[in-house]
Amino acid sequence: MMAVSPYLTAGLSASTYAFLLRFLSSKNVNAFDRNTRIKGISALHAIISSIITIYALNTPSQWTPVGLTSQQDALRLFEPSKPRSPSAPAAPSAAENLDDSLNPMIKSRSDLANKLTAWETGYLIYDTYALLHLTSLKLPSRSDHTPKAAAAVRRAAAESPVVLAHHVLLACALGTLQVYNAARRERGVWVILAFMLMNASTPVLHLHWYLRRRMGCVNALADAVLVAVFALARFGPVYAVLEKYGQFHGLSAWEAYRRLRWVCQAGTGMLVVANLGWWGALVWRAVAPRRNHGMGMMRKTV
Repeated sequence: MMAVSPYLTAGLSASTYAFLLRFLSSKNVNAFDRNTRIKGISALHAIISSIITIYALNTPSQWTPVGLTSQQDALRLFEPSKPRSPSAPAAPSAAENLDDSLNPMIKSRSDLANKLTAWETGYLIYDTYALLHLTSLKLPSRSDHTPKAAAAVRRAAAESPVVLAHHVLLACALGTLQVYNAARRERGVWVILAFMLMNASTPVLHLHWYLRRRMGCVNALADAVLVAVFALARFGPVYAVLEKYGQFHGLSAWEAYRRLRWVCQAGTGMLVVANLGWWGALVWRAVAPRRNHGMGMMRKTV
């Protein structure tokens, strides 16, 4: 596959989505339709990127071993039922870091995977811009000379600090990865790609949002599907990565997590905690209206 600069790919991604945003959200469009179209772009991106990601994660021909003893070591990445490679070093004591010098999850390289992470970087840049663009449309006319962009950033930070921080931090993290990609020094791209499958929950989230706004309510089945799909998409990749990583070292998923380097352990833990909080909020939003409705009915009967 022809090598393309990750910066060019990220720039093309961001500009493509920004063009779609401008094309689909003119000033004559009402707020609901504008939000629907933007969420439609997000859902379409998530569907396409998830399909390509699944293909990349499960296609041996897309991966090249780097510093491994043989192509066979790299191919073990695609054999989850097989035990750890005989050429892999023995697991060190609990006080030592695990040796990943022969681990295909860390040492394999893929041009397609690099393009996917670069495209996702561009999308995150666009998504941050879309958030600020929507915020700027809600700003009243100002008599002072404060730049509209600065005012939009301040308002977005005040109204949605978690969302804005999420966008910026992810864009910065993947942007840093592109620096390593450009220098051909990337590591662990298979793991990063697996975590990108968390985006698979996005279409269901947006569909749920649309039904709630359009219909005024969503039935219990739709809420249950959202909660289940979100949990599967957000926690499934973490477990799958830890399980596969543990297999290489002859450890369980939990033992593998405990033996990660502290930076990786902290990052993985924060990722799980953040998604757990988000999942809990979804559960509460699904349960609270029915709980309040039930309590209201009880009061009426008393």
